[in-house]
Amino acid sequence: MILLIGLSRVYLGVHFPTDIAGGYIAGIIWLVFTVPVIYWRARLQGSLPPTAPRP
Repeated sequence: MILLIGLSRVYLGVHFPTDIAGGYIAGIIWLVFTVPVIYWRARLQGSLPPTAPRP
């Protein structure tokens, strides 16, 4: 869905492809830095087990 929304913005002529690629890259960077912080804070509060189960 995320990919289709980005492609539709280019198709409609609202953004350049580089704008969409930059947005995707910024989103990935945001996730890389925020997901570990959220997981770390959850462990500090005791809402997660000490070790994550391995699949």
